[in-house]
Amino acid sequence: MKKIILILTLTSCGYVNASELEKLSHMPSAGAIYFSAGLGNLLISTSITGPAGKVADNSQTATSFQYTLGYGLSENIALGIRGSYLLSNSSEYKYGMGSTLNGTSATYKKTGLKEPSFAIMWRTLNNTKTKTRVQLFAGLQPQLLTAKEAGTSSDGNNAIGGHEIQLGFNIYKEINDVELAFNLRREILMSKKAEEADNSNKTIESTDHQKTALQVGLQGFVSASVTLGGNLILESTEGYNSKYYTNSVLTTNLEYDSASITSLEAISKIKMTDASLLQITLAKVLSASYAAKIGSSKLNTNVDNATSILAEWVQEF
Repeated sequence: MKKIILILTLTSCGYVNASELEKLSHMPSAGAIYFSAGLGNLLISTSITGPAGKVADNSQTATSFQYTLGYGLSENIALGIRGSYLLSNSSEYKYGMGSTLNGTSATYKKTGLKEPSFAIMWRTLNNTKTKTRVQLFAGLQPQLLTAKEAGTSSDGNNAIGGHEIQLGFNIYKEINDVELAFNLRREILMSKKAEEADNSNKTIESTDHQKTALQVGLQGFVSASVTLGGNLILESTEGYNSKYYTNSVLTTNLEYDSASITSLEAISKIKMTDASLLQITLAKVLSASYAAKIGSSKLNTNVDNATSILAEWVQEF
């Protein structure tokens, strides 16, 4: 098996109102423009075992630039674009006794632009008496580029390789100076295709599958300009197949089992002006493991450590 990569997703502040910029539930006012830009860093270490013992230890580091641009179409509807540029991603594998490459190592690198996600958010309820808000979210991340998987001699890119659809449902409740949030997100990942950077005659195709994420969070106002909060995130991914081809001939069929990830986020926001703030998000995976099968051989991947940090500047005009 060439590589297995876990991607930790960060949840940043959503579309907000300049008069209450730090709040979780706010969207830009009608005619207002929202912009955020941030720099993120990710560290992951995993171990892969098979029938004959340890296949490999993997360590991955990544740095990315992330941006969001939003516009208030009305007081209750907002449009947005969110994307990122991968500045660097290095993934090193050290192979063990369970691999035919025992005693060797390999490093795979990739950089580049990820296709943006286009979204619409609709506030369906804004009850000022009970301080309750409900928002619906729908997004599309279209495949615009040819995805290339990194090889040992050629870097890969950050293209997604297939269309993605996102649907979401958010409920927010304020109790005194504390905000509570409940978010449910569903991602539909269409079939994906990528070329190997070392050899374009080798391709990888993944079947359709879906992800579901449940997020429960709270945020408190420490002072007039500082808030602290956190999120508990439970993610589940359906099983799917990754098929490896050489000159259109199937060489390997990797069958992934369904998997679950539990992670925790800590978020601090510092309000700079009525229309700007600085946000720092720290995230850590608490538990994650998943399995894949090649024929009758089963490979188990355990996430030993996965942490990330994202610093963002948020501005509304």
